[in-house]
Amino acid sequence: MTRIFRKEKMIERLTKEGRYTEITQEAFEIMDMLDGKEATENCWDRQVMGRPVLWVSLGDGNGYYVNENDCE
Repeated sequence: MTRIFRKEKMIERLTKEGRYTEITQEAFEIMDMLDGKEATENCWDRQVMGRPVLWVSLGDGNGYYVNENDCE
């Protein structure tokens, strides 16, 4: 199943967890880059390790794991 990563959801989640101040400028830049991109459940950490993450591909063979709660 494919979902969409949302920067706003990630910021909201981290704020609720009391971790907003831990977000670095680099993290904001990565969130901007990933915002609105497809996130897939077909990834190693989710399928094999059972972690609640999704994979957002940048299309060049690189990508980032994101928390499933940061996607819609």
